[in-house]
Amino acid sequence: VCLARRDVSTTVQGLFERAESAYYQDNLYELLNAVKAKVYVPQVWSLKFSFPGQKDDAWDPWHIDLTIALRRCAPIPGRPFSFDSLKDLTANYESGQAYCLLTSMTPLERQELQRLGGFAADAAHPERAIVWTEGGKRQPQNGFGRPGLQNVKWAPYPVRLVRYHLTEEIGVCNDLAEVAKEAYAMIAQPDSVHGCDSGISDMPVLDLLRPLARI
Repeated sequence: VCLARRDVSTTVQGLFERAESAYYQDNLYELLNAVKAKVYVPQVWSLKFSFPGQKDDAWDPWHIDLTIALRRCAPIPGRPFSFDSLKDLTANYESGQAYCLLTSMTPLERQELQRLGGFAADAAHPERAIVWTEGGKRQPQNGFGRPGLQNVKWAPYPVRLVRYHLTEEIGVCNDLAEVAKEAYAMIAQPDSVHGCDSGISDMPVLDLLRPLARI
């Protein structure tokens, strides 16, 4: 975290908050992996999703959705960790908004879907596929923005988050936010600003550095 020459208002506490925010954004994988070690989505984990230019199963929609949600959780200056986005993610998964099931696809619709990407094919039933909505950005109601999919038949595809330990399932994950808080307690964290009683936390950083400039 760098300070501009004219940044005279940033305090020690403010600098810490900026550094803390940057730390969690740069090291989000630690929290992400800690959460994924506790929760998974069996109905998604068992599928192999296809994306243009990638090998099948190279990208995992659950991994992507969770990463985006955790980035929104991370602290920003003036606001500590907030886990509300994980509640929204859970609701989208359980309500069937995160994925949808396409049925009765024609060969032409299937070709269009392959160009779109973000779907898992059903080898036994080529007319069916599970499509990731990318957090609601791709809507089946309008054919995912593809003229060739405007008339495709679809239905919501609800999935459940499941807690597990090692190789054993524990049960349905009823609160992903609580799981994330548990994971957060396990990872490395920046500490805090000390010297609050002396007033140093509210002191502008440049006022502290100015005497050093005379040395």
